[in-house]
Amino acid sequence: MSNKRTIVIFGIISLIITLITFILSFINSAFIPACLLWLSLLLFDICYYKKDDKKKNQVYILFSFGVMLIIIALIYTITRVL
Repeated sequence: MSNKRTIVIFGIISLIITLITFILSFINSAFIPACLLWLSLLLFDICYYKKDDKKKNQVYILFSFGVMLIIIALIYTITRVL
C-alpha cells in the first residue's frame, strides 16, 4: 500500500469514530472529550496528508486547531472530575 492510501484509510476510520462519538455525546456527556480527541486526530491526519502542499498556512491553522481541541478536552475532563 502506498503512504497516501494508508493516510486516507486512517482518516476515514477516524472520521467514522468521530461521528460515532459525536452521536454518543448527545446520549451521554462523558463522550464529549472522546469526540474532541478523535476530531483532533482527524485534523492531524489531514495535516499530515497536506504537509507537502504549497499552502503551509492552512496546515498550521489545522494543526493549531487540533492542539486547541486537545487542550479543551483536557480542561473539560478536569472540570468534570473536580
